[in-house]
Amino acid sequence: MQTKRVTLIILIFILTLAAFLRFYNLRYMEFNYDQAKNSYLALEILRNGPIPNSCLPSSVGICNPPFFLYLLLPAIIISTDPIFLTAYIAFFNVLTVLLLFFFVRKFFNEKTALIAAAFLAVNPWAIIFSRTIWQQNVLMFFVLLFFWSLFSFWQDKKSTSIIWAMLWLGITTQIHQLGILLIIPFIIALILGRKNLLFKNFLIGLLLIIILYFPFVLFEINHDWYSLENIFTYQASPAHLAIESLIYPLQLVTTRGFNYTFGSDYQHFLSGTANWPLLDGLLLIMVAAALLYYLLKKSTQNKFLLIWFLILPLFLLWTKSQVYQHYFILGLPAGIIIISDFLNRLTEKINHKIWRIVAQIIIFIIIFYQAMFSFSYLTYLQDNPCINGNHSQGYAFKLENIKKQLQTGETNFITIHKKSCFCTLCLPINTQYILENGNLE
Repeated sequence: MQTKRVTLIILIFILTLAAFLRFYNLRYMEFNYDQAKNSYLALEILRNGPIPNSCLPSSVGICNPPFFLYLLLPAIIISTDPIFLTAYIAFFNVLTVLLLFFFVRKFFNEKTALIAAAFLAVNPWAIIFSRTIWQQNVLMFFVLLFFWSLFSFWQDKKSTSIIWAMLWLGITTQIHQLGILLIIPFIIALILGRKNLLFKNFLIGLLLIIILYFPFVLFEINHDWYSLENIFTYQASPAHLAIESLIYPLQLVTTRGFNYTFGSDYQHFLSGTANWPLLDGLLLIMVAAALLYYLLKKSTQNKFLLIWFLILPLFLLWTKSQVYQHYFILGLPAGIIIISDFLNRLTEKINHKIWRIVAQIIIFIIIFYQAMFSFSYLTYLQDNPCINGNHSQGYAFKLENIKKQLQTGETNFITIHKKSCFCTLCLPINTQYILENGNLE
């Protein structure tokens, strides 16, 4: 009973920390083209029916299916304010930390679950991908549900779990097209749990996928198979070696690689924050050791996690398009589970009490450092009206500039936009959405 109480206290602290880092300074979040477009598309569904008239194309030119827009509807019915919609996404990601804890506790152990939840709660990449109205930012939640169902099917021998696995598979492929790679662990799970597979359950799962994709198929029919045409164009483009696909998934476990987010302001950001590259180097060494340990250990569960973590970087090693950090959100939970399980096993195998305490202190220092780094990032957003990277101008600064223009009596949309948005990635659609739906009081 005492142990359960301690676990509950630690978990509450982790969730509180996760919520703080996802909601703190939320009004300075990104609000660029994708965020405004997604909000408009959700509003269009709310006003005109379930089939949107346009789409947000992915980086390879394929229309993103509408599931994420349907997911936004409960929030947008309450408020169209971008801050409220972003808070809705942030809340999903706090739930993801809790879901990770329960997943790891069920299929590994409680101590590993606490370490993994703590790592995800403070991970700066998990935080930056928790604070925008972007479909990829809910991907981890549904990927965890997918693997929970797979593990339940082949490990716990629950035959109906395959229905849920197929539902989550349909959703993850709608959130990001690279989710199609999850078919590989899905097929492996079918082979491992073939004795539990009932044809009836498989058909039900298939029916759910068809229902999920029915609105998207209707959209494509109404737009002359726009995505299919772009797929053929994409396939005709030349491929290249993308070595960054092996680097990005490792970066996402650390605090490295934020030069894309901050652009030319990256060094300025690092100069004013807790920046301990040696600690990141130590963490990378431990990640490499953990991957090697999982590769050598004869455990189906371990191999499953390795497939989850490595399938995307290996697939994108030879690719036709540019590789971005956000692609690897799909495997981030697996990386965190692998390093957490490895560190937990390492501390358990250390017989000397002092060295065991030292190892536990190192884990705490890494978590504390990532929390401090993440907090510095959120503070930097408040202190810098214009960031010259992908983040661009914080929403609160855009909002205040627009209010000032309106107070002067300015009514011309183009003039308001030019005088309000002066950073990169500040497009007219952002200003338009704020004028129509932002809280301008």
